This record gives sequence, structure tokens and C-alpha cells, in this order.
Amino acid sequence: MQNPPGSRSHMENLQGCVSAGDINSSNPFDYMDNEYYENIKSLGEDAIPVLLEGHQSEQYSGLMDYLAMYLVWDISGNTDAKELGQCENAEQMYDAWIEFEMENL
Repeated sequence: MQNPPGSRSHMENLQGCVSAGDINSSNPFDYMDNEYYENIKSLGEDAIPVLLEGHQSEQYSGLMDYLAMYLVWDISGNTDAKELGQCENAEQMYDAWIEFEMENL
């Protein structure tokens, strides 16, 4: 299966987020305040399907997966949704996103 268009850029930017963050921090939000995160976010809603596919295909793992799933919520402007607030990991964020989308069709 081929990677979705633009996925390499997403992957490179997610890797950049991890590299730019404080290696001693276990707080994922410490890895979001950088140009790499903003590069993906600036792509807008077009980035969401690529980020979701990266999660589904297990292209992302660990911190990169968490950042990708948080970006889905951030790009959509829904970081204050109660569903996201209950999530502790990327898989929960993905499941909550699918449920949130179904409820808000």
C-alpha cells in the first residue's frame, strides 16, 4: 500500500516534534510548541485523513502517535471536547475521535 500524499512530510514533522522537545520530559505537550507541530497544523483539515491513516496503519508509534492523534483534535478545533479529556493514549484518542465524528455528522 502506498503512503497517502504528503505523509512523508507529516512523518518528518512528527519526528521533528520529538527531536525538538525536551528529551527528559514525559509530558507530550512539551513536544508541541515548535515549528514542526505548527507545520502540520497549518495544513488544516487536509492533514486529518493522513494523520488518521498513519495511526491506523501503525506508521506512527509512541509519542509520534500521540502527537498525530492530538493534532487531529487540534486541527479540528475540538481540543476542549470532553471525549478528548478522557483519553490517556493515542488509541483512546483515535477511538474517541471516531465516536465524536459519528455523533457530530
